[in-house]
Amino acid sequence: MSRYTISHQDKALAFGKDHACGLFLQIWSRPKDASKRKLQDVIGPEGEDMLVDKDDIDDFSDDDVLDLIEAHGFELSEFTPDPEL
Repeated sequence: MSRYTISHQDKALAFGKDHACGLFLQIWSRPKDASKRKLQDVIGPEGEDMLVDKDDIDDFSDDDVLDLIEAHGFELSEFTPDPEL
């Protein structure tokens, strides 16, 4: 399994490839309380925190995925390596 995660103050996004479900995309809300956020970072989001939980996104077009991530406040530039590094 490969997994890439981007965290904002209020939401987080994970995508990757799982051996069982193929390509996946998950977006969840993050707690406002810093200690609860740290706990969520360790154990993962609860079911009620999940905003998007899509398996097998091979069926989605690139535009569909881009629209979905942008609708939740993420930008394509966050998914590309920084050329300065």
